[in-house]
Amino acid sequence: MRLVLSLGLVGLLSVVLPPSVESAKAAPSVRVASRAEIRGPVVRLGDVAKLSGFTPEATARFSEIELGAAPGLGTGRLLPRAFLLSTLRENGFGPSVRFDVPPRLELTRAHETLLGRDLMARIEAAARAAVPPDVELASLVVPLLSDQLVPAGASVNVRILGADRIAVRGADRIATSPLAAEVVVRDGEEIIRTQKVVLKVDAVAETWVLVAGMRRGQTLAASDVRTLRLPASMIPQDVVRSASEFEGAVLRRDLEPDQPISKRNIELPPLISRGERVTMIARRGALRISVMGEALGGGRFGDTVKMKNLDSLRVVAGRVIGPQTIETEF
Repeated sequence: MRLVLSLGLVGLLSVVLPPSVESAKAAPSVRVASRAEIRGPVVRLGDVAKLSGFTPEATARFSEIELGAAPGLGTGRLLPRAFLLSTLRENGFGPSVRFDVPPRLELTRAHETLLGRDLMARIEAAARAAVPPDVELASLVVPLLSDQLVPAGASVNVRILGADRIAVRGADRIATSPLAAEVVVRDGEEIIRTQKVVLKVDAVAETWVLVAGMRRGQTLAASDVRTLRLPASMIPQDVVRSASEFEGAVLRRDLEPDQPISKRNIELPPLISRGERVTMIARRGALRISVMGEALGGGRFGDTVKMKNLDSLRVVAGRVIGPQTIETEF
């Protein structure tokens, strides 16, 4: 009889207890870790807690609850239990939710290594893409960059500065301009690091060289020179600008073939002498007017000389562009 009663009691308990046990298992709960490594600029509940017993929609919504800013690299942050509980209750967790929250939550920030060689490659690719298509680069050198730690999930942006000023300018065809890269590391919306990297750029330019070697004292003719494309760093700043300048010029030193010719290498003959008749070409846009005058001084190619207009007797100045010819704008 006692055995039957015992079995009956066990059977009754097996009928009564399972609903309460199932109810306990199904009760929603939030279990917060005591330590967590954060991979973004903001700490969210889903980063530090395990949510159980909620619908998928509720789990996704609660996981996005913000608990504050993530700590920076090399620093930590503590969130006390009272703060965590009050934040959870303020964000819609009802009394039926069970909380498993430690006395404090210790936060650290996950980090990544930004390899210097990878950043150098990004900078070079961005610089080459930013250079105007009509400019041919002889070389582009990015200085050596070291590895650096950045917050996990941080964005790295590269902006090229000065590319719009790289151009082969003017008749001397010399190309050069400073070029730099601005590297900006952002953690979310916050800029945490800005670095400026100066690049060494050498563009290809066109210059005048000798067809064959010539000796000091020899007189040049236009047929003695030709153009050659070289890195701009190899071309002197005082290069001769026009083939017409070579006509009658005398070499001041021996020059080898394919060697850029600078003005200090040659003695330019005077193209205008004081008192001789000259032609002045006045330009404004497409309009071109020629007048005769008397040179008030002598000059070589590119020099500025004054002349007296023989019609108006006015004195004007212009640049020597050829034998007995000056040019000015009006």
